[in-house]
Amino acid sequence: MHYKEIALYFLKLGFLGFGGPLALLASYQKDLVEKRKWLSPERFAQGLALIKALPGATATQTAIYLGNVRGGVPGGLIAGTCLIAPSFVMMLCLGVFYTSVQSLAWSKALFFGMQSAALGVIVESVWRLSKPYRLEFMFWVMAVLACLLATLRPSIEPLVIIGSGLFGILIMKLTLRSTGQAMLALLPMGLLGGAGVELGVLKSLTAVFLKAGVFIFGTGLAIVPLLAHDVVETHHWLTQAQFMDALAFGQITPGPVLITSTFIGYKVAGIVGAVVATAGVFFPAFFNILTWFPIAERKFSKSPYARQFVMFAVGAVVGSIAVAVVRLGMAPTSGGTHALAATIAVAALLISLFTKFPVWLVIPCGGLLAAAVNLAVGAG
Repeated sequence: MHYKEIALYFLKLGFLGFGGPLALLASYQKDLVEKRKWLSPERFAQGLALIKALPGATATQTAIYLGNVRGGVPGGLIAGTCLIAPSFVMMLCLGVFYTSVQSLAWSKALFFGMQSAALGVIVESVWRLSKPYRLEFMFWVMAVLACLLATLRPSIEPLVIIGSGLFGILIMKLTLRSTGQAMLALLPMGLLGGAGVELGVLKSLTAVFLKAGVFIFGTGLAIVPLLAHDVVETHHWLTQAQFMDALAFGQITPGPVLITSTFIGYKVAGIVGAVVATAGVFFPAFFNILTWFPIAERKFSKSPYARQFVMFAVGAVVGSIAVAVVRLGMAPTSGGTHALAATIAVAALLISLFTKFPVWLVIPCGGLLAAAVNLAVGAG
């Protein structure tokens, strides 16, 4: 079989796959479709369209899908694991040394700047996510509605996303007066067992990150509002500042942004917590792509309902992320002022929008800028 080829390719991307999900998808198409011809461009386009209709991070699920096409279920497992493994180790190391670095005097300004730049990068990513639907009136209606609901009841954000997608299908059915049936993906919500540390904590970690894995639509950044509510406000596992540091680390490391879960899991329950959180958030992607997805791909890849569901669901995602960004940006600061945070965030947004400067370098540069400003103010 082609297991070695699959492992080497996705392991390389795991180490060097900077630039976010769009960069990873572009690499897949260029390397595996056009050069290596693992599958036809038509099949890749159809598979990607259907994957975008699924909950879960698109780039990760596409990697599992391509591995499955090349080497069956073992190939899918190898592809997904090799893509995730390098960034898992990096995030684990960041978690281990985080407390030591955080205690240094200059680190507060550095982390503050990285947090601020991360907010700008998130806004830019949301803008790119909305690109296919910007001229759709109902997309913005759902975004505004999701903003209002997320402001009033952050805990129901997953239901808002799923409900928005289903509402889109309902509208399409009524508009077309069609008797056809829309496809509805029902995903498992089981818990993974855990041992060691406190069993109750591991169960809570599993529930939080499995829920996050199930209800992420379009981009790994959709995890922001959901985790901000559960990790910071409900369980108080991390402070706002620590949560923002985790997001920044997820942005500057290669591979999927969802690897942020590793850092959070480690801070809550050590290495066992890191493994549980990472497994929980990625489990739905592996399960979906390696079980029922190949059948659905053959039957429903050209369904007119797929795009409608995605448009309404992504509208809800955009609205929810907007509320989360505002909340995180208005949180109390340590290491700088709100004015400096806004300046760095806007600069990061503009750089991400209008230049080809690598995204994974934008965030560290924001940290260095804040540290330099802090040093200049102190010297003055």
